[in-house]
Amino acid sequence: MKLRFWLLGDDRIPYQCDEIEIWARWLGQEEKRRVAKTIIQDTLISTVFTPQFVLPSLGTPYLFETMILGGLHHGWTNRYKTWDEAVKGHEKAVELVQELQ
Repeated sequence: MKLRFWLLGDDRIPYQCDEIEIWARWLGQEEKRRVAKTIIQDTLISTVFTPQFVLPSLGTPYLFETMILGGLHHGWTNRYKTWDEAVKGHEKAVELVQELQ
């Protein structure tokens, strides 16, 4: 079974790529993967596109991830399938951190 490699298009929609070389080069373009980044005092809230490979039988994976690093919610993580879901998830994570400030 062939692996799927996922990239993020300029339209912010994930698409499949079958070429590992293209996928690997794309990985180095961190600025294209960043959805949002917020720093509140000692806490970083980061939401990114997490390019990965999956088996086709698993369907569309959760390719976006929000993480809270630092503070009382350190290690909190949530994942999303779309850019828009990721933006909303980032905003909710920011609100979670702000509640404790």
